[in-house]
Amino acid sequence: VERLNGGTVRLDPKKAITLGEENARLTSVEIQVCDVQPAGSCAGRTALTYFVSPDHGANWVEVTSWDSVRSFELDAEGGISVGDDIDPMAWAPGVPASTCRKRSVDLLDRGITGQQLLWKVEMMSTKADCTPEVVDVQLKAGAAINKTISRASPVIQANIIYAGAVETPADGWVDQKLRGHVTAGRIYDPTEPDHTLREEEPLWDAGEVLSSMNPDDRRIYFPDLDVRRVEDEYLTDEGGQQLIGDGARVNFSGFLAHSPVLATTLRIYDGHPEVFIDSGMAALKGSLGGKGIVDRFTGRWEVTFNRPPAAGVPIMASYSWYTAGHALKPFVPANVTNEMLALSDEYIWLDGYTNDFNRDGRFDVAETQTDAAWLVRLVRGYRQPETGVKKEWLLGPVNHSVPALMVPPGYPRWLYGTEVTDAERERFIDFQKTYQARQSVLFVGSGDGMLHAFDAGAFRHGDNPDIPGITEN
Repeated sequence: VERLNGGTVRLDPKKAITLGEENARLTSVEIQVCDVQPAGSCAGRTALTYFVSPDHGANWVEVTSWDSVRSFELDAEGGISVGDDIDPMAWAPGVPASTCRKRSVDLLDRGITGQQLLWKVEMMSTKADCTPEVVDVQLKAGAAINKTISRASPVIQANIIYAGAVETPADGWVDQKLRGHVTAGRIYDPTEPDHTLREEEPLWDAGEVLSSMNPDDRRIYFPDLDVRRVEDEYLTDEGGQQLIGDGARVNFSGFLAHSPVLATTLRIYDGHPEVFIDSGMAALKGSLGGKGIVDRFTGRWEVTFNRPPAAGVPIMASYSWYTAGHALKPFVPANVTNEMLALSDEYIWLDGYTNDFNRDGRFDVAETQTDAAWLVRLVRGYRQPETGVKKEWLLGPVNHSVPALMVPPGYPRWLYGTEVTDAERERFIDFQKTYQARQSVLFVGSGDGMLHAFDAGAFRHGDNPDIPGITEN
């Protein structure tokens, strides 16, 4: 029987840090914690996991890493005296026992915002007399009123500038979510290239155009996936040697036999209750406080157990992996399976099925798969997929994504280089002629997990015959 004590400490919701301005929303949080995680025989037997919530507990963001770590001591009056810096990448809980740590959390990046800030910490101990202690928690927050914020470079082609942005929520929005914008605007009128257009409205905003559409009319595609499951794979190191515990070693790393790995499906474990779970990000979280990382595309993983696996116990993994065909398939319920979305029939007592999205009290499998269909419709743009209620805004936040523009082939500098053969030059010129009249396409990523492709107009090299008397270069 494994002893496991735990609990949660949190800021009283009645004392949530609330923004004073009605139309303001939180955009970032800096959390600084000072705590004690006992060393000696208690080293590795306790864990403290911190979370912040910008929306009064509706969504919680886990702090999975730290920007800075410093030791500290308490003086006679109970004040904190901060000591030496510690490399955050090398720091392990309990070494030293008393540390102050700081982390900046970008809420815009996570697509979560709100007006009431809370924090909490989940405390865990596998030994009754090994008790972690939270000494101090401090929060600093950044906020913005309803504004459009651009955090990626624009792209300029001739007299057009393309730019992505994110808009913070405003009072009156039903969906209090960050909105994405992609705009095309003119820098100058081709007939007056010496005069900058400073105040002209954008030619179009892709967010507005997309949001005016019926979600069923959107053209969304995904790769043709073949998903396969692996159970209890014996893991090996980079050299192919099987990984087996010796009662002292806690760090293990290697490559999975198959990749890429389907997000959220990976479990790494030993003979003890510690199981490392893939939450969908790069980090792996151990059930007893251990930490790890995974690159799901290459299959490389690395974990640090809270306690060393016993001698002779193999390190194993279960996961789903996939192959993706070159053909793209429409992202509609008929083409999507539970396996592709990593949905399972996991059932939690009193809570019900984890993946019962349509809340009918069951998890649908086989031919129906209505829960997978519900999730597909949510992604396509329905706020209430079961009733067909549409989201107010269909484009996710365009935060750090620099737009990429595809136009008809131009005249690269190398084309007339001395090392280019006549045959190579002729093949490229044929390529130019083939695609000289193609539409321009603007590609940009957004926080809804999509790579979007927008019609960016018709860019043409040379003079525009539709404007007589003006010769464009």
